[in-house]
Amino acid sequence: MLSTCRFTSDLLLWTPSAPSSQTWTQNINVNYNNVFSMCKGTQDSDSDPDSDGEEGGGGIFYSIHEHRTRNPRLLPQDQLLGQSKVTLSLSVSQCVLDMYPDAKDNNGVLEESAFGQVLLSCEDVRVFTVSKYKGKTGNSFVIAQVNNAALYHSDKVHTRQSLSSDSCKFPPTCDHLVETIYKSDETSIPTSSGSNYQPVGCGADTSDMLTVAVHTYLDDRQLKMNRVSCCLRGATLRHRMSLPYQSVYSQLIDFFDVIDYPVTGYEPLPIVVEYHQHFFDCALDYRPLYLPYSALISLGSFSICCNLAARTTSSTLRFIAEDISLFISNRKIHRTVDLKQDYVCVIEIGEKPYLEYNLIL
Repeated sequence: MLSTCRFTSDLLLWTPSAPSSQTWTQNINVNYNNVFSMCKGTQDSDSDPDSDGEEGGGGIFYSIHEHRTRNPRLLPQDQLLGQSKVTLSLSVSQCVLDMYPDAKDNNGVLEESAFGQVLLSCEDVRVFTVSKYKGKTGNSFVIAQVNNAALYHSDKVHTRQSLSSDSCKFPPTCDHLVETIYKSDETSIPTSSGSNYQPVGCGADTSDMLTVAVHTYLDDRQLKMNRVSCCLRGATLRHRMSLPYQSVYSQLIDFFDVIDYPVTGYEPLPIVVEYHQHFFDCALDYRPLYLPYSALISLGSFSICCNLAARTTSSTLRFIAEDISLFISNRKIHRTVDLKQDYVCVIEIGEKPYLEYNLIL
């Protein structure tokens, strides 16, 4: 009975333990037949008396191989192979993110009886996060990959509507929402890019439409560095004119705006943010309401890089553009964009030379 209770308590108190990261033991071939030791007798009077205790063995000599085995020295690369603290991997086949930001009037005053609505529908989502990577404090990664996504928006709704079964499907069915960001059609890709165009968002064997990676670490100056990289591939942004404070950009910025309140006795670390935004095979579609014209800007490769520091009054912006084209049509397009049939290219920037512009604010 005593042994059974002891065994049960050991199982309840058991915690998993990962193997140590001392990889130096795996690269040592120990041949115990060659390990020897020689005792120092009183007849060994010719030896140096100052050599006693040099090996820390109390007068016992060891071979060089055994000495290295007993007192290993970790190499610099071995010290970096620490154990991460928490690792999480999540896969979701379909998901919907429904957000209701505050609605504002033309003067920026909140409207109590109205909300904005932004619905993000995703398909084949993979999220990976790790904290204290390789045992280094403050070193963490967050990576999100979305194979297919679509963004819908409404500038003003008066009630918070619960998600129905139709809105949880991909693509969702919502009559009061307009499609803002969606997957590009192959006919909206220029011929120069379309020759090497690869399908996006069509399954596991195709490229992901959205990829986000965030790296947070502390540098030697005790600065909290946040590196954010976002890649959008094969997507079209449908631009629509709206009233001030009611566009999808303004409402998303207000929704994700975070205010740090001061805490007495706590001094936060200085934060530096490096943001990199990349667009590949994307398009900006603009169709005026009251003009019989349509315009489309194709982005073969467009990157925006910036550095943001909390306690500085300036920031640096860098724009790199390759394979950029502006198309104009003399008719209103009410269907899928077809560049060959309906549009004419008026401005084109090829791969060489490319456009690079640096701006300091």
